[in-house]
Parts: sequence; structure tokens; C-alpha cells
Amino acid sequence: MDKVLELLSDTEQANLVMQNIASYVIYIYPGIISIYLYNFFVARTTQNTQAFAIKSFAIGYLYNLLVQTFLERMCCLEVKPSQNSVIYNIVLIIIAFLMPYLGYKFKMSKVFTSICQCLGISTSATDIPFELLKDKDEEEYTCLKVYLKDKPYAYIGYLGEYEYEDGHDKYIILTGYKKYYIKSREKLIADYRKEEYTEKVFIKFEDIKLIEKIGEKRAKKEIYCK
Repeated sequence: MDKVLELLSDTEQANLVMQNIASYVIYIYPGIISIYLYNFFVARTTQNTQAFAIKSFAIGYLYNLLVQTFLERMCCLEVKPSQNSVIYNIVLIIIAFLMPYLGYKFKMSKVFTSICQCLGISTSATDIPFELLKDKDEEEYTCLKVYLKDKPYAYIGYLGEYEYEDGHDKYIILTGYKKYYIKSREKLIADYRKEEYTEKVFIKFEDIKLIEKIGEKRAKKEIYCK
């Protein structure tokens, strides 16, 4: 601690240290922003590991190359842009926010699926079953019918929030749901309209026996027709 105070008391040395720190930080924080955002989009917790630090630095380094090239060529700058300038960092932050969003949208798009099919790749773009049930770019909402394991009930509703990450309680929330008693024949015992999205049911994944995907057109025509 005494050495740190001694270093900071020397203005010239302190400025040199701050400059060195700043030169490293600019290669780290853009990657941290992008990784946290992308993990948020895919409902995954960010683990602060050594691999996370390496990925952050690698992504930040690529972003810096991109920004430098953009500012030099597109803005016709004769002098290399300063990494400490406000404009440089604003552009860097915009890219750090924009890239994970565009990457997520592309990954979940039909274009990405078509490219994988052309290349003979059958690996799913996501490991979350609820996302696999969605019809990309064709349906605004995902309607599900959920059967419970140990109870004679089934729920139909629109998929709201969900959690499917290991280490957390896995669940789904259905909005505007309908509840059926199904022991002998199906009997509707709770009936909410699609517009009543504040009416929700919380279902733990461990209690689910089966999930059926109902097409949105059929749901509107047969189930939510009233």
C-alpha cells in the first residue's frame, strides 16, 4: 500500500500508469459489454472465468481494428484516430451494443437455418427447447399446450418468460392461459383470453410431462376464437 501511495504521489509516474491502464481497458470493456449482452439475449449467465477475460480481450481487439479502419478510410483521416478521444469511444460502444444484437438475430433467423442446411449442418442454433418450437419469422407468439406429470391438468397459453439454464430453477410462464381437467375427458376450468396477458401461470419444468406446440393460426381459430 505504501508503494502505491508513493507511486501516486509522483505526478509523472501516476500519469504514465493511468495511460498504460487506459490503453489496456479500451481493448477489454467493449468485449465485456458484448458478451454480457449476448448472454442476456440467449438467457445465459455470464461466468467470470479466465476464458471470459480472453474472449473479452479478443473481441475488444477486433472492435478496435474495425473502428480504426472505419474512421481512417470512411472519414478520410490522415492521422490515426486517438483511442482516448470521445468520438472513438462512442463509436466503439455503439459497435459493442450492436454486434451481439445483430449476431443473435442472425443466429435465430431463417437465413442462418438455410445456410446450415445447405452446408449439411443439423446442429441446433439453440439448446433451449422452447426456442426450437418457435416458427421463426412466421408467428408473433408461440402457443403451447403443457401436460403435467402427476396432476390431471393441462394448460394452453402463450409463451412468456422462461428459464432453462443449468444451475437455476427451470420454468415457463404462460400468459392468457386456459386450464383443462383431463382425467376422463378434457374440461375447461379456467378460461382467459389472449389479450389478458396479465393472467399468467408459472410451471416448473420438472412438473411437465409433455409440451405440444399449437400453430398460431389454429390457436386463433379454434382456441382463442371468442
